[in-house]
Amino acid sequence: MEKDSIYLIGAGNHAKVVMTMLEVCGFACKGIYDDNESMWGKEIWNVPVLGPTTDLPDKEGIMAVIGIGSNQTRKEISERFENVVWPVLIHPTSVVHSSTRIGGGTVILPGCIIQADAKIGHHTIINTGAVVDHDCIIGNYCHLAPRCCVADGVAVDDGAFIGMGSVVIPYTHIASNVVLGPGSTAVKNLDSEGVYFGTPAHRVPKFLIPDAD
Repeated sequence: MEKDSIYLIGAGNHAKVVMTMLEVCGFACKGIYDDNESMWGKEIWNVPVLGPTTDLPDKEGIMAVIGIGSNQTRKEISERFENVVWPVLIHPTSVVHSSTRIGGGTVILPGCIIQADAKIGHHTIINTGAVVDHDCIIGNYCHLAPRCCVADGVAVDDGAFIGMGSVVIPYTHIASNVVLGPGSTAVKNLDSEGVYFGTPAHRVPKFLIPDAD
């Protein structure tokens, strides 16, 4: 059976992760768009980089996925297009309860567990081995890093980043654009934008996390 064709936006390291997802989810990657001019005309795993993201046709019947780790960049790119279809990608090794609602463009990587009545927004990354417990609400353009655990009833607002191996205790609120550092534990609401680190997590004036690509 012929595979459905899809375009990939992004040619960085995270794009390779998403390319493996396309294969196991039954899609054929037709081409890649990236705003880094030095990538144009090159290939990643025999898939050509066709040009800048603005060259992606914005018309019905076009499917695409954004393979970029930066929450803000995914938001900016997705908002340029009105007609492109953004499918949900779920790795077959992940367990996602049938009552979960997931927005277009979201990618759920290998080994994740998403429990009953969770809600996940558009263009969010649920990275390898992450756990989202029952009745959680995860917003748009979020990134839950590998092996993090978001306990039951947690609300994570748009654009938040939950770091690798971090924990959010039940019924906690994480505000928009919060960065919870790797290995940290949120034991109370993080209600204002900023960077939080430690156990218990506390706000820090500056914590350097490499930019995602």
